[in-house]
Amino acid sequence: NDSALLSNSWWRSSSPTRQTEQLWSGPMKPGVWTDWQFEVRWSDGEDGRIRAWRDGQAIVDRTGTNAYDDLLAPYFKVGLYVPEWKRSGSETTTVRRSIVIDAVAVKAFEGDDDR
Repeated sequence: NDSALLSNSWWRSSSPTRQTEQLWSGPMKPGVWTDWQFEVRWSDGEDGRIRAWRDGQAIVDRTGTNAYDDLLAPYFKVGLYVPEWKRSGSETTTVRRSIVIDAVAVKAFEGDDDR
């Protein structure tokens, strides 16, 4: 359980460093649909859980802390992210990037199930 606030707010001039963990990495096939499924129980305690499947095959099953006790709650975000775009002075030679996202559904956990 981490009580450090990470939100950048008008009353806070600095923010602690966020801890990150890469749960999976693998090649993508351009031009081919990939089916992703995620089950996430956000928690700043040990009852957190992340499970993920790629094309029906389980690739991640992690339990434990996966969120901060913060002013901003965890939220779902999907898209094409390239960290280098945020770095000042970095340039890319890529002229075009595209991604198609279809049939996104978000469902809250009900009760205290074993997911």
